[in-house]
Amino acid sequence: MSISFYEVLPCDVDMSADVDWSQGKIHYKVVRRQPILCMPGLENVVMFMHHGGDIIPRLGTVVHAVWRERGTPVLVSGRYGRGITLELDQAWNDIPVPSLQTYRYFPDVFYNELFFVADVEPPRDLELAREVRHLFIEARLRKKVTLSTLEFVQKFGGNTLPVERQLSTLDGEVKKARILYLEGDLDSASKVMKSVMAEYPAIDERIKNVKDRALLWIHSVEWMVITSTSAIVGVALWSIMVRRKLYREPGTTRLAYRSEDDLPRVR
Repeated sequence: MSISFYEVLPCDVDMSADVDWSQGKIHYKVVRRQPILCMPGLENVVMFMHHGGDIIPRLGTVVHAVWRERGTPVLVSGRYGRGITLELDQAWNDIPVPSLQTYRYFPDVFYNELFFVADVEPPRDLELAREVRHLFIEARLRKKVTLSTLEFVQKFGGNTLPVERQLSTLDGEVKKARILYLEGDLDSASKVMKSVMAEYPAIDERIKNVKDRALLWIHSVEWMVITSTSAIVGVALWSIMVRRKLYREPGTTRLAYRSEDDLPRVR
């Protein structure tokens, strides 16, 4: 039996309506805080500055939030077979950019919706969850910077193999932390990621030492080449310009005349 994707959604859509945000689609009023919309201050955030139709919840669905000014549903969930469906009365790109930039819990809203659809309980401790995610992001950025530095050092012939092995070990720890995070053990994931980040200062110092040794050899070779060239040029210059015996003043040639009387006369 074939079905359309529209049948999977928990709401009907009123295609005839084209409601502007100024008609009451501005702020959320949270009806069910758990498990998705448990963030503080969410109801004070401007969530919509566009226009569109209304959604009409179907029988057996759950309304999580409505538009505060208009009272119509904005976030509705339902079930289809063994799966969970979730429908928004807006697109994510309809959220004003200033709101995305200033409300610090927007990533948690997105993550909680994904957790909900996947039928996984979202983290209860938002601050700890944010800390772990920040550590994941920071570790990824630090690794990129470190790899770029390693590539620079390798161009000078530095031995970066020990550092690469250490980074490989840290990759294993990050994977372990990700598994702990997905299992909901945020405390353990945070401890593992903090231990990973604590290793980077030592890695940076080791890379610096490798770089200094590589550059020392390069500078030493350059110094020896310049010194040798200068010595050779100096010896050659001394031989040519100082050793006067290499130069002999020309003597009298056989064609020299002793006096004017000896000059040939024209007849």
